[in-house]
Amino acid sequence: MGFETFHIPSGHNITVTFFEPKISRIKIRGGEIIGGGWIGVSEGRSANLVLLKEGPDDLYGRWVACEIGIIALADGRRLIGQFGLTERTVVPFGFKDAYFYDQMQYATGMMHVFTYNFIDDVVDYFAQLILEACK
Repeated sequence: MGFETFHIPSGHNITVTFFEPKISRIKIRGGEIIGGGWIGVSEGRSANLVLLKEGPDDLYGRWVACEIGIIALADGRRLIGQFGLTERTVVPFGFKDAYFYDQMQYATGMMHVFTYNFIDDVVDYFAQLILEACK
């Protein structure tokens, strides 16, 4: 597991953390989750980075971002202290490593307390985070 923090002048920091890869058997968006990470602005929004293996011959996989939200029927205050959520967690968010693989299995479409918004263009997502960090 590694991480990198990018310091934005006159703004907030952006941190990127990568989780230990594993065979998850979780199939979403035409691929299998084989790795992940967390990317976020200090005191701001965050998301998970999801590495998808798209077939048996795929050696490198494809990265997508996934912003996690809370379904409207759920009381977000009751989730504080669970799944790594705190009173200061900003929605949308990404799961930290202890919860990533366990909670991403629900991104397959089954009903759950969380919503999963996938973003295919990770470079554009990072650019959006830079803009937010500059505020």
